[in-house]
Amino acid sequence: MKKMTLVALTFGLAVCACSSSKTVEYYKGHQDALQKRLDECVAYGEDSQDCRNVRQAYSELHHLPAR
Repeated sequence: MKKMTLVALTFGLAVCACSSSKTVEYYKGHQDALQKRLDECVAYGEDSQDCRNVRQAYSELHHLPAR
């Protein structure tokens, strides 16, 4: 029973972590959120999918080449 609970909890956390990424389109439409998240990504040196989406949205909005 404990093993089953642990597996369910681990799976639940993995699903929650993956669903926190926002799309490039989202960030292009929510520039306040874009700037806040971009600052966090830079400060912590993150390279998550969400941070890649933020950088892509920023590049597209400012007509910069994608990194």
